[in-house]
Formats: sequence, C-alpha cells, structure tokens
Amino acid sequence: MNSNHPVDAIPKGEHPGASLASVMGVLANVDPNIVQTLEVGFTQIALRTLEATLLADPEMRKLALYWDSFVGVADEMIKDRVNKLTGNVPSPEVISYLRNCIESPPSRRGGKETIDAELQYQALSATIEATPSRHLRCQLCGYHFRREDMGEPRYRMVDNLQGRLSQFHHPGRLADPLKPYRLVSHNKKPTSLTKLTIDHKVPELGFGWTEQDNLLVACQWCNRGKLIYRRSLEPISTLIAAGLSLCPETSSKHQVTQQIAAVAVVLHSGRSCRICQKGVALVELSIRVNPEGIGTRAIWPWSTEVRCYDCMDLD
Repeated sequence: MNSNHPVDAIPKGEHPGASLASVMGVLANVDPNIVQTLEVGFTQIALRTLEATLLADPEMRKLALYWDSFVGVADEMIKDRVNKLTGNVPSPEVISYLRNCIESPPSRRGGKETIDAELQYQALSATIEATPSRHLRCQLCGYHFRREDMGEPRYRMVDNLQGRLSQFHHPGRLADPLKPYRLVSHNKKPTSLTKLTIDHKVPELGFGWTEQDNLLVACQWCNRGKLIYRRSLEPISTLIAAGLSLCPETSSKHQVTQQIAAVAVVLHSGRSCRICQKGVALVELSIRVNPEGIGTRAIWPWSTEVRCYDCMDLD
C-alpha cells in the first residue's frame, strides 16, 4: 500500500525517525540553551531558503542577466514580482537588499569581482577609524595585524592611514590549539591564518556585492572559517558534526569543521569577551571549550564560551 506522506519518500536510513517538535522537546529537558541556539539556526536556514527561492525565480534571473536594460525600473520590478510571489509588498529594505544581490557579479555573470585599490583603502580606513589608537584589527575576531600579515601595497595604505600594527602575536594565540596562527602540511609551505584579507560581509558567492558597505577587514582564520555563510548559525549541520572534533581529547589536528564551528561561535557571541565584555576593537577573541567542565570536550555553540586571551584562564 502506497503512502502519499512526503516523509515516506525519504530513502531508508535517512528517515528522521521523529518529528521536530518531539526532538526539540527532548533537547529542552537536556539543556534549554540547545533549543534556543537551534531555533536561531533553523530560522537563519529558513531565511536563506526564502532568499534563494526569490533570487532563483525566472523573472528575477532575467533581471540579473539583462540588468543594464532594467536599471531605471529595477526596484519596481522587484517590488511587483515579490508581491506576486508572496502576496506581500516588500519593504524598501528588502527591495534594496534583493537589488544588491541581483546586481552582484556572481548573480549576473557567475564570477567573482576584483576589489580595486580604492575600495581596499576605504575598507582599511573604516577599520582603523573604528578602533582606539588606530589599531588595525580583524573586524570579526579582533586579531591585531602585524607587518608580516600583508603585502607591500596594503602596508603602504595602512602606513598612509597611520594605522598601528602589532609587533608580535599575543602569547595566548601562540598556545591556542583551536585558533592556530598557521597551518603546517606535509611537504607544503605553511599557510598563514593571520594574513590580512578584504572580505565580503554578504559573501560574494552568496550574491554579495563589491562595494564599500559590503566589505570588511578579516584575518584568514575568520575568512576561511566563515566561508560563504552570511550568518553565524547558518551551517548548523556542520556545527553539529564539528561538535565531536576534539574527541578523543588527545586529538589536536586542525579540522575545517572545527574551524567553521569556532568562527561561528565567535560571531554568534556578538564578538565580545564574556568576562570583560570588551569587543573586537580592543581585544582578540577565541573560544574556551566546555568552561564548566561537564561532559565531553566538544565545540558546540551552546556549550562554549567566547573569551579574549587576557581572560582565557579566568573563572
């Protein structure tokens, strides 16, 4: 006897086995923080799904492919199309956001766009202006850049802006297994994770645009860990998989899932130290695993704590 229930179409071995409500109910009794974190993560996934659905609409794609022909009427076309698809008139903020996404090079031409020197200069200037004493720090984790972290062209920009660089790595960073300052692979040149990069807030391959309002200064550790995720808990499936990346406890090898999870935790925290409350304009942040010492050593957003290196060993 055939069933029309959509869950029955899931191949054997992939069936969830329980409803979302029942699973969340069990988790709530284990740790309320888990439910709160997952609700945020699921909401973000749903939001990205809605964005992708709208941006994949044939009329929206036509607008992207022939953008130059519709520039003057793009906002009205987006407004009318979203209204027709959803039955709701989008707000000016939604219209502006979708316009930026549609206009982005990946949406229109399927490729990345070079960040020219002027935009790089503007991003560096905004970062330096936002920090006390004009320190040049990663806007995501607060790493204080050194001269060695950038090439000559960007160093000249920083010098012209009177940005202040660090002479050394923080001692806590040198001893941090979850946030290495470099990766050493067999028979390969070490990869710097403190290299200065100009990153997209809305990822370029996620329809991000290459304009000053969508650029930030990030270290390579944050850039690689953020990948194309726009929001901290979007990769919720990856975060769960990364949860056991420190098990067994003797394991110290760097893992991509571990890095993604650690970056997500830092971003989800609001980018400030839980102990001293200082943000990334003042300190460099990392995560402390399982601060209460209960259970396994695992990177989960609900069981880790973001701290600066000065507060890392304080309880």
